[in-house]
Amino acid sequence: MYVKNKRVKKPMAKKKLQLVLVGLVVSVFVMSGVLAGYLLIYERSITGQILSSGEDLIIVEELSDFNFTSDSYDQFYSDELIISRNNIMLMDFTIDHQLINLDVDCDPTGDLLIEFRNSTNDVIETGSVIALYDMDNVFNYSVFARASSCPQNLTTTILMTEA
Repeated sequence: MYVKNKRVKKPMAKKKLQLVLVGLVVSVFVMSGVLAGYLLIYERSITGQILSSGEDLIIVEELSDFNFTSDSYDQFYSDELIISRNNIMLMDFTIDHQLINLDVDCDPTGDLLIEFRNSTNDVIETGSVIALYDMDNVFNYSVFARASSCPQNLTTTILMTEA
């Protein structure tokens, strides 16, 4: 028997099988995308080099040598020492004055007044502990010579060591 103009339907099982296969393929792609997100690894090694900036204590302005003539009027000499720091530090302070009288017939007692002061104008003496701050620390060295002082050489030694 032959049926004319009748369409033969594909079996339903074959259609279901195709849908299941398509679903499995799509599922595998979706799952692999999700798993790829969980399997992502980031790894980075960072290498750094730390360079020293040099000395921790920087002399910005140094004291300089001086000379003057003491005649019939008083003389005054002043100079600044500026020390820069990059952190706070305590320093033991020592100042020493050596006078050499150049005229044995002249008495130099009381001729000179020598001072070393900090930025707040306090006199700093030997044995003091001074603080250097994270900034420019300004010190003033001054010598006052009375009129007609004896001829003499003055050597001042300033020593600051970490406390």
